[in-house]
Amino acid sequence: VTGVGGSGSVHHRASAETIDRFFACPTLTQLEVLDFWQAGATGGHLVPVLETAPVFALRLSATEESPFDALLRSPHAGKLEILRVGLYGEQDLLGPMVTSPHLQNLRALEVNSWSRGLELGTLGHAFPRLELLILSGNFVRFEPLFAGGGLGRLTDLRIANCGLRDEGFAALADSPLLSRLTTLDASNNPLTDAGAAALVAAAPRTRLAVLDVRDNQLTARGRAELLNAFPDTRVLVG
Repeated sequence: VTGVGGSGSVHHRASAETIDRFFACPTLTQLEVLDFWQAGATGGHLVPVLETAPVFALRLSATEESPFDALLRSPHAGKLEILRVGLYGEQDLLGPMVTSPHLQNLRALEVNSWSRGLELGTLGHAFPRLELLILSGNFVRFEPLFAGGGLGRLTDLRIANCGLRDEGFAALADSPLLSRLTTLDASNNPLTDAGAAALVAAAPRTRLAVLDVRDNQLTARGRAELLNAFPDTRVLVG
């Protein structure tokens, strides 16, 4: 139930009456997956659903007026395994999320922020069971994430279209995180042969099954070096 209507770039929120009627529906007690992106739900709507329904996957947009704070305070958020959230506005919304005691069971997390930089240094220790982390589209400093520790179960990292430069790839190559990954999507970043060389040097201690570096700034030589360094990996170079 998303708030997207009309043209693809315009969001139309449902009326309060429509939202009330939706959340009064008795079949919601059977709900397992809820996508309420840009649709105008409140904490008063969302928390009772988490309390009564076996919801394990949730997608919502979070602003200062959203149900996000109520979600973070609810112990019933502990049943969530998959969370996809957009953080919009000037208020720091990632901080309360990282410090919430009720999101420890997340296995997959996607975070997108359009208007505020994310401080990723503490993210690793906040979600000990995380297996998939999607941070694509966030132009932030990733070095604190790579150096911050934690993420002991992470095997799939998506950091496409993040403006990640060679120094960021060098930090990832030096991080123990890289040796745990089986999938790395780093497409559509300004990666050059210099950053690729750091990945090549780290190749012997990796177990990547998929490495996506399409739409970067690699030369034919850089692409060839990656392909040679990861012979057992599906390397997507474009």
